[in-house]
Amino acid sequence: MREVTIHLSEPEAQALEEMAGEAGISLEEAVVRAVRYVLKEAMPFHPNYLQFRSSLFWEHYRYLQDLLSGGGR
Repeated sequence: MREVTIHLSEPEAQALEEMAGEAGISLEEAVVRAVRYVLKEAMPFHPNYLQFRSSLFWEHYRYLQDLLSGGGR
């Protein structure tokens, strides 16, 4: 995984915090889900979409396998 820093306007951050609170998740998890949603919606228009989607899938699969085997603790 890779850490990325983002900057949101105050209204954006407030809206995301409210949604996270309503969903019972952390602000960080809400940001991750928001980014994944945008990628899922926007990437079909990118010329290398299938290659990108495949690499996202396998990276996420490897991450989950690592967590399940105890390596993510």
